[in-house]
Amino acid sequence: MSFQFNKTWKLLCAAIVLTAAMSEVNRAEAFVATKPEELQQRNVLLKERFLNAKPQLPFSFTYDGKKAEELLAAWPKKATTKKLDDVRTQHTLVWTDPKTGIEVRSVVVEYTVNPEIGEGVVQAFRRLKSEKSSKTFRFFGLDPAARYKLTNLDAGVSTEASGKDLMEKGLTVEIKDKPGAAIITYRRKESSPSAAR
Repeated sequence: MSFQFNKTWKLLCAAIVLTAAMSEVNRAEAFVATKPEELQQRNVLLKERFLNAKPQLPFSFTYDGKKAEELLAAWPKKATTKKLDDVRTQHTLVWTDPKTGIEVRSVVVEYTVNPEIGEGVVQAFRRLKSEKSSKTFRFFGLDPAARYKLTNLDAGVSTEASGKDLMEKGLTVEIKDKPGAAIITYRRKESSPSAAR
């Protein structure tokens, strides 16, 4: 069984989350703040491609000589939505072959953030062959005078940094496992009345 992703789903994945990859060649990639129009496009793609009655799948495969479209149209489908936390909602589609019990599962995690008020998500991956356990990534488009709360959703740990530091010094992400991943949200903090004086 072989899987292949199409261009539309690559675009959707890029719009859903800001991705910084710790690649096999240890190449660092900078990321930029998601624009409101990209979030709108993400919402449209999510509904049109995944959450409708006949989803357009991000993969294709052949099983027992039949293509995925033919098989999954005949298999019972179960759709579930689960809110993981304040910013993540998981949408899962599961098709089950009634003869063998084999399941095909497609999962999309939707990130609900608003870049206009200083919110965002960083998702970093460490690939199997990457020898570096940490990378530093610089942000773009933040308010240099504002403070930002950064929360590592996997570790449950929060820290603070200024927009200036995040843009100039960057954020260091450590991933010990190979392969591994980290999800970090950031949110601009409201300035207190005393800070404004």
